[in-house]
Amino acid sequence: WILSDSWAYDSLNQPEDWALYLLTMLAIPPLFALTKNSKLDRFLGHLSYPVYLGHMLVVKVMLDVMNLQGWKLSPNDSLDYGALAIIFTLLFAIVLYVSVEKPIEAIRKRYKQRGAN
Repeated sequence: WILSDSWAYDSLNQPEDWALYLLTMLAIPPLFALTKNSKLDRFLGHLSYPVYLGHMLVVKVMLDVMNLQGWKLSPNDSLDYGALAIIFTLLFAIVLYVSVEKPIEAIRKRYKQRGAN
């Protein structure tokens, strides 16, 4: 059933799709080598879990605020709404990382150092 004619991604059988997958797989190791010491890459990596935790909360709050204000989301607004959701999610993730995760990590490191002495 997964590769049936009614499946949305039946273009996966096209050679150019597989070429793109292969090129993507081949590009990952050199991209990792280029970015493994990047502070920005490390920071974005630290944000991944807070983004995961907060994205649906941000979307729900945005929808609730829009409903309270009487705003209607039309298909023309979906790009604007999506961009706002991404921005607010990243801001929420940064606040969560800076105010919760970093202080807890500092406490954990202090206790770990005490245990090593």
